[in-house]
Amino acid sequence: MRLLILGGTRFLGRHLVEAALARGDEVTLFTRGRQENPWGERVALRTGDRDPSLGEGLRSLETGEWDAVIDTTAYVPRIVSASAALLAGRVGQYLLVSSLSAYADASVAGITEDAPLAALTEPESEDISRHYGALKAACEQALLAHFPKALIVRPGLIIGPHDPTDRFSYWPARFAAPHLLGERGDTALLPAPPERPLQWIDVRDLAEWMLHLLHSGQTGSFNAVTAPGSVSFADLHAALLELSPTPPATAWVDEALLEREGLVPWSGLPLWIPASSREFGGFMQFANDKAVAAGLQLRPLADTLRDTLTWLQQRDQTGCWQNVLSAEREQAILQMLPKWRRESEIIMLQSQLSFLLELDKLKGILRKTRPVGLDRQENSAEHSWHVALMAMLLAEHAEPAVDVSRVVKILLLHDIVEIDADDTFLYDDSGAAEKAAKETAAAERLFGMLPPRQASEFMALWREYEDRQTPEGRFAYACDRLLPMLQNLANGGYSWRENQVRFEQVIRKNLPIKDAAPALWQYVLPRLEQARDAGWLGQP
Repeated sequence: MRLLILGGTRFLGRHLVEAALARGDEVTLFTRGRQENPWGERVALRTGDRDPSLGEGLRSLETGEWDAVIDTTAYVPRIVSASAALLAGRVGQYLLVSSLSAYADASVAGITEDAPLAALTEPESEDISRHYGALKAACEQALLAHFPKALIVRPGLIIGPHDPTDRFSYWPARFAAPHLLGERGDTALLPAPPERPLQWIDVRDLAEWMLHLLHSGQTGSFNAVTAPGSVSFADLHAALLELSPTPPATAWVDEALLEREGLVPWSGLPLWIPASSREFGGFMQFANDKAVAAGLQLRPLADTLRDTLTWLQQRDQTGCWQNVLSAEREQAILQMLPKWRRESEIIMLQSQLSFLLELDKLKGILRKTRPVGLDRQENSAEHSWHVALMAMLLAEHAEPAVDVSRVVKILLLHDIVEIDADDTFLYDDSGAAEKAAKETAAAERLFGMLPPRQASEFMALWREYEDRQTPEGRFAYACDRLLPMLQNLANGGYSWRENQVRFEQVIRKNLPIKDAAPALWQYVLPRLEQARDAGWLGQP
């Protein structure tokens, strides 16, 4: 393959050239000519500037034909459009290296390639530091105007040898070669919690895979990262301990302290994105299924750490380590840790007790259903207790089998939002969207009263019920639907008759029970038919 690479002597471009030469490709490299060419005559060099308004601009690319071009330095749409227009008709395929930052919303996990992209709020701006993601998205659109079948690769954090940013490199240096960072103490600071997810891609895996995409004639867009949830800070820590013959002690520091001390996420402490960052809440959890299906192969983390460390020990350290946690900041925060932990324990207990007292309000939220044999409405606290116990009793009927303790947790938590959002009658179809928004806001406020780790855990359990994507979430939902029906059957259909509920409504709303617990549905269905025949449920 005759391959043109725009930019390519420092990091990703360097590895692309190496991988392409290993494949036997004929490589032309377009750069500003400021870096030494380590490949000599094996690579054809053309010099200029990506910006056509600067110096010689793109003049050296006005002649020549290539099977494919890889653009590794696409940051400004005007500049991308210029190179794409110039090369149109003279290259077969165009691959643009974009970024996961191009997506409009990185607050949720599992973002796929069809998610909306960011839009420039200042269309004429070329300020990369202010509009990095939106400019990347605009670069994609600029390219597609000239190459509708272009390849667009959106990497996450690119790591490995020759990384000039030190974002990933800081960690193998801190644990296995701390002298590279200057004078360091015997304890290394890591951001709690250890289970915080991480995502990245080894630069060599990215380079080899992009060439595979071109050689196999692929088109479209791809997220280029490790699988979401496959790596955590705890996994990185374990690999770092294996890497170093004499690793430092470790102190996991609450992010509340890191934030209080003004530590800058990502650069102030490499790889750290606080859980409090709603804007980037899903940034380390992008979907990669499409890339894997297209041949992306990922090497073990231990290999990346080892090779990065080897390179770090050989490079010139002049001017490095500017955007990492300094020794002074690390030591200062570690000295605060004992006092912080004592204070945090008191604050944590206070927040937990405040939350517990707030839950008392659930006893005042009345539902349409009446307790069996009582002439009053049931409250939501009673319902939560009752349905949680129901799940314990009937767990053997769940299909597939479930973790009953998790189901109980889900059921004890899912109605708490009614403290703010109130109870909504199941058979009232009006205002469904408004109800969902109110309950989400309620969950954020109520669970937000808790310490961050518990808040995240409780919110995840609450969403598990709402999303019904797990066996536990589906069985919890089934129990929550079944209990009011049993109460109505025992009370002569009181709330059904009072609210003129029809038989078909009951069937439609409660049908999820059939999938989560078929035996329970088989039990209740003929009894519902009897209730209909007795006039407890209306008919069309």
